[in-house]
This record gives sequence, structure tokens and C-alpha cells, in this order.
Amino acid sequence: MSDQPSRSSPTAVATAAGDAVHFAPGEIAARIDRLPLTWVQWRLSLITQLAWGVVIAGDGYAALLYPYVWAHNFSHTAYSWLNAVQVGVGILIGEYAGGYLADWFGRRKVIAIGCFVAGIFILVTPLVAPNYLGLMLLSLGQSTGIGFVLATNVLYMHEIVPPKKRGRLTQGAQSTTVIWSLLGLVAGYYWIPVHYKAYLAVIGVAGVIATGLMLTLPESPRWLEAKGRAADAKRALERIEEAVRRRVGTLPDPDPAFLREHPVGVTDRVPIREVFKGIYLRRTLVLVPAWVLGYSGIVYGFAAYQAIQLFSLGFSAQAFIVVLLIMYGPAYAAGVIFFAFFNERFERRTLITVGAVIFALSFVIIWVFTDVDKNNAMQFVGWGLTGIGAALWLFNMYNYTSAAYPTRLRSTATGITDGLGHLGAIFGPVIVVAFGDATSNHGFYGAWLYVAIAGALVPALLLQFFGIGQKEAILEEVAT
Repeated sequence: MSDQPSRSSPTAVATAAGDAVHFAPGEIAARIDRLPLTWVQWRLSLITQLAWGVVIAGDGYAALLYPYVWAHNFSHTAYSWLNAVQVGVGILIGEYAGGYLADWFGRRKVIAIGCFVAGIFILVTPLVAPNYLGLMLLSLGQSTGIGFVLATNVLYMHEIVPPKKRGRLTQGAQSTTVIWSLLGLVAGYYWIPVHYKAYLAVIGVAGVIATGLMLTLPESPRWLEAKGRAADAKRALERIEEAVRRRVGTLPDPDPAFLREHPVGVTDRVPIREVFKGIYLRRTLVLVPAWVLGYSGIVYGFAAYQAIQLFSLGFSAQAFIVVLLIMYGPAYAAGVIFFAFFNERFERRTLITVGAVIFALSFVIIWVFTDVDKNNAMQFVGWGLTGIGAALWLFNMYNYTSAAYPTRLRSTATGITDGLGHLGAIFGPVIVVAFGDATSNHGFYGAWLYVAIAGALVPALLLQFFGIGQKEAILEEVAT
């Protein structure tokens, strides 16, 4: 079959029983988008985001544990490379492979496999810690599983939600990440540093449990339709429709104009070169450097040095975790929940820029009240603002990236753009640790200038000036 989508007339596909299932190209997508938003879509999205939350709870654990547990086992430089492997190399491999496999085997299966791989590798980690080589190898395996989830979970949510509610539901679901972050941090508060191995084991078990939960969900009907699996697509959709019907009664008919204007072609396999052709080339060339710089700064570069700075200022492990509880609790939730209610009224690229500005301003506050006029209360305000800014930047970047490509290409393109972005997670921690150490006598300003300017503002401005508009757009429309 051709790699290019077919713009054909109504198609018939044989089922296992020999009956033909007739469908018009785009019918499945039209039926999904006409559904009212109910607990049904919320449940699917919340479980999908739970999978993301539990694997991310173990993402970059080296940054949390190093100053308080392993500082006497290996140097700052060795730690920065361990961090680079954990949040960079493995996730890059996982996103590339996971994105490609999700176009072959489906969204749900790849998310479930990613949860299982990440969970098993981190579950074994306590058996080898603090051996440096062992940590390196297991971190590589764990983060490869994380990459599978990162490449796919937002795609699944976007493909089951009507366009006018997409921003509200995805960011609303993403705000529940706060719950899993807080649970993990509370466990860390009591178990780090003495019982840190129990902390890692619990995160591993959570990943395995998330695997089972993902397998209870239906596959994305949009993906099934794009792959020509009409019978499977209709079964998955009818399962969702029936659940919605039980809550709201009679369902509205699909919009006939949708079928005429947004036909969905069938593709067996999408070659990777499609990401670098036609209208998608410019989108890819904007997204890749934006992700590379962002991961080097606002996401992983920032996290790589935060614990080292606070440890050097006399913060205990418990005091540091309190800072994280503020950042990833009320601050993170405030950023995501507030804009979840207004998301489709604003361009996602604008929200990304707002997040970058808040993040950059927070470091002005942190630096002033650390090095110029020491004030612990204002430092906590600054750290809280970093959580708001980072949440706005990161989750809107995920949603923007997912919506920038068509269904037939979405997981491959997301895996490549976000996956290549993790190149920044390889060099970012190394640069930030070096800059921070070099300016440690002056408020560590070298680290924070890099993460705020190169790692947050520059990528946001790339999208602001060269990105595409997505406000309230139908997936099949915005992605073409």
C-alpha cells in the first residue's frame, strides 16, 4: 500500500466474521468530535496522564538523590553525565522508537509497554545503587521506557477529545500530575536519604500498576481509522459512544461538512522522511530547536542544579523536598488549572511564552534574595513561580507539538521532535552544572542565566514568531 494517504470514496473492510464494515473517510473522527465532553473522556485522559505521572516521578531521580546520598560516591561531573544519560540519552531513544512503534501498533500498547519498562528498570535499581556503572545502565533502560510514554500519551488524549474542549481536558488531566508528584515527594520526605532504596522501589511498582490500567482502555479510534482498521475503529468508538450515551442520552449526528472537508486517508506505514517534507518541514525545524533548548534549560538543566545549589546553602533533604512540594504542588497546579479553563481562547504558543517569562522572572527573585538581600521567604516565592512558569511552558509544548501533525504522522513526528529535543537534556545538565559551579560565590547566576534565557525565553520566542496558530482548531484541519 502507498505511504501516502488515500483520499478515497467510502471504503469497505472485511471483519473476521466475513462481514464488510462500510465507512466514509473521516467518519470516525467526525463521530468523536461531535461527542459532548463527559466523565468518559475525562476517565480515559486521567488514566493516560496517570501513566505519564508515575513514570515521570522517577525521571531524573539522580538530581534529587545525588547531593544527599551519592555525593561521596562520585563527583559533580560524574553526576552531570549520569543525569544526562537518565534524562537525555534514554528518553531520546525511547521517544524515537516509541513514536515510530505507536504508528505501527497503536497508542495504548506503546504507553503500556513504556510504563512496564520504566517500572521494571527502576524497581531493580535499589539492587545495584550506588554502583555508578549499574546506575548508568539501569537509568538508560528506565528512561527509554519513559520516552515511550512521552511520545504517545498526549496523542491519545488529543485523539479522543472534541476540539473546542481539547485544551481544557488535556491541561485539566495534566494538572493531576500534581497528585502523583506530591505523593512521590511525600514518600521522599520520609525516606530520603536513609531509605532512598524503598523510595525507588515504590516508584517502580507504580509503573507496573499503570501498565495494567492502560490495558483497560480502548485503542484510539482515530489511529485505527487512519490505519484502515475499520472494524476495530468502530468497536473502540462504539464503546466510547455507549458510555457517553448512558450519561447524556441521544447523541448528536456527525457534522456532514466535516466528512467533506476533512477526509482521513488510510496509510499502512508513514516513512520518517514525511516529517521533513512539505508544510511539515518548517514545523519540524521550529519545534526541534525549541525542544532542544527547552530541555537543556527550563526542564532538565534547571532540575540538574537546583538540589546542588540548595544543598550548598544548607538545605537538608527534607527542606529541599518542601521546596519541590511548593513548586510541583500548588504552584504547578495553579499554572496548569488556570490556563486549562482558558486554553482554547489563547494560542498555545502565547501560553508557552507567558510561561517562559514567568520562569525567567522567578530567577531574578531567587538571585536577588539569595545573593543580594538574603530572604528565605522570598526565595520560596521565587521557587513557586518557577513551578508555575515551567508547567505552562512544558504542558503547552506537549499539546502544541501533538496538534501540529496529522493522525497518520502524529506519533512519529512527536517522537522525533520531542525525542531529538532530549539532545538538550544530554548537554544541558553538563553546561548548567559547570556554569553554576563557576559562579557559586555569586548566587550561581551562571546556571540561572542559561536556563532562563537560552533554556526558556529563546525557544518560546521561536514558536511565537515562527509557529502555527492552533486555537479551537480541528485536528484534521490544524495538522494539514
